[in-house]
Amino acid sequence: MNDSVIVRYGEIFLKSEYVRKKFTERLVGNIKGILDGEEFDYKVVLRRHRCYLKTCSPSEVALRVCRVFGVTSTSPALETIVDLNVIAETALSYSKEKISKDSSFAVRAKKTGKQSFSSKDVEVVVGDAIREACGARVDLTHPDTTVYIEVYGDKAFVFTDKFAGVGGLPYGTQGRLLAQVYSERDLLAAWMLMRRGCEILLVYDSKSLGLHETLSYFTPQTLDYLESGVLSPEKLVEVAQSKRCLGIVSGLDPENVRKLELPHYTPLACLSDEIVSGKINFLRSCVK
Repeated sequence: MNDSVIVRYGEIFLKSEYVRKKFTERLVGNIKGILDGEEFDYKVVLRRHRCYLKTCSPSEVALRVCRVFGVTSTSPALETIVDLNVIAETALSYSKEKISKDSSFAVRAKKTGKQSFSSKDVEVVVGDAIREACGARVDLTHPDTTVYIEVYGDKAFVFTDKFAGVGGLPYGTQGRLLAQVYSERDLLAAWMLMRRGCEILLVYDSKSLGLHETLSYFTPQTLDYLESGVLSPEKLVEVAQSKRCLGIVSGLDPENVRKLELPHYTPLACLSDEIVSGKINFLRSCVK
């Protein structure tokens, strides 16, 4: 029944109008690159503060796009026209298989634009329609099912699922770094800087060859690799400078990093072993 995917992005909003436009263009380009690479059928509809994807496989697309850097969440949704009665009918048809007389539900509505009704009006009309048709009870605190309605201009979207995204900034919007990836800790460190928008040039040895596949999953473009074995800190600096990188990133502890001519980023330094393990398990789950 779904025919759309709502793509939400958050941190981009903090930028100036000009930078926001550039970052949004890069985000959309990254989404297109990943979906094209995996041969999804889709069409992008870009509006201010929102990106919508029209597709025949919304659940699969929503789950894939939530792993794109810069995306905070996605939702497979059903699009309809902006009319209270039609929205209520659509919401009822969309959610009736998930809601029964023995379950509870809530309706949450948001709207953008100048409509003749409020978000509260949407919640009341849709809630009454579902309650009367399904016999379910309303529970605004801990509902079994939440029916979401987003009204944006002349379109309305109904959905029940939100898939958490990886967030951050679109890949490629920041400077280039050299990443030494010899272990899963190095892998996570590189991933965390990619999440901040940094372009990554990878250095790895034969034992860590498979780790780069995990990082490739998160970017629409082919990553640059240097299979050079384990390099000394001085050699890493030399390679980084030759490739015009702004710094080096690794999973090393700060006290193990020598005084180098380039900045050395160690994003795991302030993370507990438990948090690091959790994040590494997440990365493992992305590429099976």
